[in-house]
Amino acid sequence: DLIWEPEQQTVQLFIMATQMHESGIRSENLTTMGNAIRESCRAVMGVDWTPTMGDTVDWFWNCCKRTMAKTLDTIDRDDATILRQSWESCQEKCTKDELGECFFNQLCNIAPHVIHLFRRPKKIQAFQFAHAVDMLVQFSEEPEQFFSELKPLIIRHIKYGVKADYVKPFGKAILKAIEICQGSLWNERVAECWRTMWVRVSSTVQRSLNVGTNLVVVSLVQGDPEKLSDAIDCAPRGERFDWLLSVNINGEILSPLMWAIRDGKFALAEYVIDHLLEIRADRHAYYYGREKLFEKHPEVVTVLCSDCPALMDTLMDGLMWHSHSVNQGFVQVNYYLKEMYGDPKLIKNVWNSPVAQVTKLGTPDMFNHPLLNKLCLIKWHRFGKKFFIMMQIFYDLVLVMWTVGFVVYQDDCSLSLISLRVATGVLSLLAFIAMCALLVSQYRSGLVTQLNWGPKLFLKVPQFLMNPWNSARYVCYAVTTVAAFSEQCWTEEPPDARRKMGCRPWAENYGPEIPEGEPIPEVATIDWRTAVTAFSTFFLWIQFIQILILSRPLAAFTYTLSAMFVDVGRNLMIILVIIVSFAFTLTTLEQPGYESPVQAVLNLIYVILGMSSAESEALEGFGFFCLTSFVVIVEIGFLNILIAQLALIYERLSLDKEGYAKMNRAYTCVEIESFLSEKYRIKVWNEFNFDLPLQFDAGDDGPSGGIQVLEPASVRAAKKYVPDRVLRFPGEAKSTDPWPVD
Repeated sequence: DLIWEPEQQTVQLFIMATQMHESGIRSENLTTMGNAIRESCRAVMGVDWTPTMGDTVDWFWNCCKRTMAKTLDTIDRDDATILRQSWESCQEKCTKDELGECFFNQLCNIAPHVIHLFRRPKKIQAFQFAHAVDMLVQFSEEPEQFFSELKPLIIRHIKYGVKADYVKPFGKAILKAIEICQGSLWNERVAECWRTMWVRVSSTVQRSLNVGTNLVVVSLVQGDPEKLSDAIDCAPRGERFDWLLSVNINGEILSPLMWAIRDGKFALAEYVIDHLLEIRADRHAYYYGREKLFEKHPEVVTVLCSDCPALMDTLMDGLMWHSHSVNQGFVQVNYYLKEMYGDPKLIKNVWNSPVAQVTKLGTPDMFNHPLLNKLCLIKWHRFGKKFFIMMQIFYDLVLVMWTVGFVVYQDDCSLSLISLRVATGVLSLLAFIAMCALLVSQYRSGLVTQLNWGPKLFLKVPQFLMNPWNSARYVCYAVTTVAAFSEQCWTEEPPDARRKMGCRPWAENYGPEIPEGEPIPEVATIDWRTAVTAFSTFFLWIQFIQILILSRPLAAFTYTLSAMFVDVGRNLMIILVIIVSFAFTLTTLEQPGYESPVQAVLNLIYVILGMSSAESEALEGFGFFCLTSFVVIVEIGFLNILIAQLALIYERLSLDKEGYAKMNRAYTCVEIESFLSEKYRIKVWNEFNFDLPLQFDAGDDGPSGGIQVLEPASVRAAKKYVPDRVLRFPGEAKSTDPWPVD
């Protein structure tokens, strides 16, 4: 199988010969083995056997025998032991730094033209030299391990710009450095072992470098899009996309796209994406590399969002086609969004889909792109909006019931109100149980996000709780359930229930009964039930904001405000630290009204809010100075900074508020899709008929994998509008012909 891959064949022969030696086979046995192989082939072929076949088998075996015989002979001579002892003696006599310096000096004398490759500090070069010699010694001892480490090493050196011509002087420098370091222990036997080993290794390395440095690889190493273009122009049109998506270096298949991205050569990456997503056509077929791109790199959206977000625009531009003609005020647009949507049969976890990755790793401006905007609208109108409204109806029902039973008529202990409160508690409990079941299901199925707070400190959080609204609602329903079922209204005397332990918290604070005619005393304290009820009321109402996602302008505004609070929170934390600092200072000075830290903090907050108490006027001396300093620092300084910060943040966020709103809606769609059954998701997927070709014109069927939409003619004014971007080439052609070059 490797007859057309001589480099890989040689590697396998080295490894095989070592294994054969362990089985007792020696070089003199190889001729007998060759004869046995020829006779076996003759027996299998029978009457079809010809003398030419015999000559071919003999030729092939002789080629293999030469390589294996050299390996078997070196093992018989125990060259590996001599090499190991020689290298260990060098390490005993010289430090790694001395060995590295000696090698570098020899290389300067032998091949000064390769010195430009050594750009790292001397210590790193010394370590790399020692590691290289360790690998050479390992070649004689464990060739299989050596070749497994050689592949990534060859690839790295190709990226550095190392050529096959550099291998010979490099070997001379290594052997000379070892000879100098070993001193008197160096002899002809040791030298022969090193030379024999280097000849065998260097031939493999040179062949790998020669094979690996084709035109595509050279252009990638140099980061030159023009050279890459020249190389790709030679490719047959049927193989052009394969050339752009993979290169073979010593049996290792690498992606030019990922190579360019990881090396920061974004101009090359942009060229690859741009040319993969070109739509070309001859008289026989259309050529569009979208499917091959996503087949080779299903993670391409994730990589682009995290490593080079600017190229997401290039990717999405290549997934659209606009007609050049207007028909009754509309323009035909093809959106090739099959892979961006995510096949539910292939992507079981919705949070791994491309859209989900963009919501987690992308930027708001990405959602203003026509393709992603159209995709999110499709998901929103197909299932997102419907299920979102259904969930909001349930949430709002609980909110209305809670408001009526616990806020508007909180002191009414009639049977109907108690029933309403119990029903509210039951609904809250059911919602809480359903959320718990969902959290358990997500945790077991691996739908979690790992929050890292250190190398060993982390927490796996179910994806449901990564949405702040869901986390708030989860806690809120737990608290609401407790509040609902801790109600203490008695219903023995409905009209007088409030006076007979009927309504909290009077009974707890003043006894079971209040005499007739006496006014109900005001309660100065707040018991835990009242606090829990207030907490639930606040969070139930604040979550009503989420329904504003139905309106894009309101969603944009609320999302902008929420993003602002994150930045403003840092300023408020500093103000809080300053308040506490001055509070403790005034408490230490025993100033009137500031006798305790808590009272001091409250009084300082009153000062900030302009609600200064009488005690503040009684301050004297250093206490008055502290309060004045506090007012200057906080009110004049930090609060004005906070106002300016709010203005700047809002100005910055308002530019992207549309993107923020769309991003939030996309996240909601992904979350809702994760709740849907696989069967329902497949049903929605099949409705798009992504396998049908999309027409460019009547009777002109183009590539499949998308949807066709009629957009208003005003789309022609958009900067993303490119009329009929198909590159058409006339004349007869075959898939083996390269494309014509301008």
